[in-house]
Amino acid sequence: VLRPAGGLRTFENAEQGWLYGVELAVQQNLAPLGRWADEFTLRSNGAWIQSEATSPPGSANTNKKHALQGQSEWVANAQMTWEKLPWDLDTTLAFNMQGPRISDLGTNGIQDAYEQPAPTLDFTLRKGFEIFGTDLDMVFKARNLIDPSIEVTRQSVDGSTDVVERSYRVGRTFTLELGKDF
Repeated sequence: VLRPAGGLRTFENAEQGWLYGVELAVQQNLAPLGRWADEFTLRSNGAWIQSEATSPPGSANTNKKHALQGQSEWVANAQMTWEKLPWDLDTTLAFNMQGPRISDLGTNGIQDAYEQPAPTLDFTLRKGFEIFGTDLDMVFKARNLIDPSIEVTRQSVDGSTDVVERSYRVGRTFTLELGKDF
């Protein structure tokens, strides 16, 4: 578990913890919309998760029982895939969002810091082909296309409001891979 210590971050394992949840996933080919949609598939899933960790005796953590650090209470995903089998080509656009999660445990009366929800959008294009009798895949990936500002907030000392403790961006990444399945 991350916790601030005089401006530094240190780690402390929980004495015990538990986690349970429920996930629901659905998938639908869009062919019922007409012949033009035969090659499109929509997938979505969502999860509701409960967790709890107990700080060890003598810990300076403000909240002795808290959610697992980094574990959101909910997660939602959606993706649209287009597959053109005769061309050995497929593309996917994927959206992800998750609920607030503990970034840093508060200590000595200071409350926990929470990373706030931030959407992500990824795109993948895969094309299979053959060279000299060898099947290969070329994959282009564009990650974090929205590149939202990620905010970590903490309750003010008087408890009246949440204060942005830090804000940052992860950045977009683009990769091109050439590979062979074995």
